[in-house]
Amino acid sequence: ADAASLRARREKRSRKTASKKSAGGSSPNTGAKKRKDLELRRDAATAAIERAESRIKEIDEIFCQPGFFEKTTEEKTRALQKERDTLNTELATNMAEWEKIEAELEATQQ
Repeated sequence: ADAASLRARREKRSRKTASKKSAGGSSPNTGAKKRKDLELRRDAATAAIERAESRIKEIDEIFCQPGFFEKTTEEKTRALQKERDTLNTELATNMAEWEKIEAELEATQQ
């Protein structure tokens, strides 16, 4: 759900940027360079978010397999849970970064 929401917001902002560019709103090179840098950072954060969400989903599916906890060692279960916890922390950090970058991008367009 977060990934879908993220993509929808990104597409909306892309359309907004495209319409402003087609309306003749050009900015100095420094503004364009900053915007390009922000877009690259946003894309990297988005990719990291998608990777983390994908792996969390994989781990959840592993946990949901019938008999997983009975068949799997406690060490393996703990390792997967630790990885999942780490991914959740990274996900929150990347979401915050993505939101910050989006706000900066919006500010450069005004």
